Amino acid sequence: MGLHEWVSGLFNTASFRNDADYSREVPNAAKLGVLLYYRDFVRGSQSHFGGFVMDDGRIRWLQEVLRQMSHAHLEINVILRGRACDEVDPLFVLEKYLMDTRTPSSHFLDFLELSLGPGHLQPSQDNDFVNGLNVLLNQHGSDYLLTTYAVKVENASSGIYSTSVTAYPRAYLKQSDVVQETAIEPVMELLSDPAYKVPNDDFRKAMDRQRDGDWDGVLTACAATVEGALEVSAQNRNWKLKGNGVVSKFDSFASKSTTIPKQFTKVVGFLQDRRSTVGDAHGHAVKEPITPEEASFAIALSASLTLYVVNAS
Repeated sequence: MGLHEWVSGLFNTASFRNDADYSREVPNAAKLGVLLYYRDFVRGSQSHFGGFVMDDGRIRWLQEVLRQMSHAHLEINVILRGRACDEVDPLFVLEKYLMDTRTPSSHFLDFLELSLGPGHLQPSQDNDFVNGLNVLLNQHGSDYLLTTYAVKVENASSGIYSTSVTAYPRAYLKQSDVVQETAIEPVMELLSDPAYKVPNDDFRKAMDRQRDGDWDGVLTACAATVEGALEVSAQNRNWKLKGNGVVSKFDSFASKSTTIPKQFTKVVGFLQDRRSTVGDAHGHAVKEPITPEEASFAIALSASLTLYVVNAS
C-alpha cells in the first residue's frame, strides 16, 4: 500500500458518540450478538442433566449493572415496573431496553462500559471476554470497538503474583482497517505496559474526546501521548531530553537517535502547532475550527509516532 493510500485512510473516519447530529448507530445485529454472548457467559457450565447451570456470581454482576443503568437511564424503570433489580432476569430487561429502536446507541455503549468497569470480572479473564466482544462487534458491522484492560502484574516477595487494573475498557470509534491494524491496535498493546501508564491514559483520553465530539480535546491528548512516550523512551535509554513541549522533546530525542531523521520533527509539529492554534490547552477565545477528519488524523498520527519513537534506536 502506498503512502497516499495510507494517508487517505487516516482521514476516512470520524467519531461522534454524544452529538445527536453525528452519532454512529450500532447495528441491531451487533447488539443482539453481544447480548447473546453475555447470556452464554451467564449460563456458565453444562450440568450432568443436560441444561446449563446459571452462574450466581455472574447474575449478581449483571443485576448490579442493571441497577447502575436504571439510575442513569430512567426509562428502564418502566420495564422494571417497581421490581428490584435482584428480582428480575437482568438480561431480559437489558435486552428489552437496548434492542428498542427508541433507545440511543450511546446507551448500549454505556452498558458495555459499565459491565466491564471496576468490581466485576477477574482481570486474568477480562481480556479474553473483551476480545470476544470485539470480534462480534466487528463481524456485525459496528463502528465501535472496545479498548482492553491494562493490567499491572506485581511479584510479591513471597513469590505470589498479584494483579491490578490500571485502565478499564472504553468504547471507541474504530479507524479504517489499515490504520486500525498498523497503528491503533499495536499502540494500544504497547501502551498497556504499566511503564507507559501516562501516555496510555492520554491516548485513551484522545479516543474518549473523539467519541464525544471534542475535537480540540483530541489534539491536546494526542500531543500529550507522544510527549509522554518520548519521556518514557528517553528514560529507558538514560537520555535526558531538552526543552518543553512535544516538538522540542522530539527534536532532542531525534538528535540522540541513530534511526530518526531530524526532518520528522516537522511531522510532530502538526500536533503542537494545531494544538497551540486551536487546542483547549491554551484556551484561546477565537479559534479556527478543527474538523472531525483532522481529529482522526491526529489520533492515527500520535499512534504511529508513539510506535516509531519506542522502536527507535
